[in-house]
Amino acid sequence: MQIWDPSAHECANWFQDELGFQVQEYYDEADGSRWGTFLSACKAKIDLAVVQSDVENDDPAVHHIAYKVDSPNDLFAAHNVMNEQGITTDGIGQHSISRGEFLYARDPASGHRIEFNTGSYLTLDPHWEPVAWEEGDLDDRQWIGGILSAERVTY
Repeated sequence: MQIWDPSAHECANWFQDELGFQVQEYYDEADGSRWGTFLSACKAKIDLAVVQSDVENDDPAVHHIAYKVDSPNDLFAAHNVMNEQGITTDGIGQHSISRGEFLYARDPASGHRIEFNTGSYLTLDPHWEPVAWEEGDLDDRQWIGGILSAERVTY
């Protein structure tokens, strides 16, 4: 799941302090502010992304929920079926953060964005240190492929 929040750093800290999530990766802006924190509930993969909303006075919102599939081939097969059925897809590719392959689509009934992904890497090392990204690190490799819409659903 990805959450956009005007107080994303505080939100990510809450998930760590209250629910025991651990930081797997994070991305800081050039001014040192935290843009995104990528967390794990089980120390094995990224389960939650908390991203700083760039809209002033924005309400917290869910950008998308995610479901894991077994392989990139499953993403391509799903993409083909969705196209055949007229279901809108918002992008297919690979993330730099998490290194997971993805397909974004819209639920035809609600319009909610759903991500299908291949998961990410396992972090079973008890001495794991979060991967630190800084502004500019992803300029030439944020996506292979991409997402066509930043629109999200506010609840």
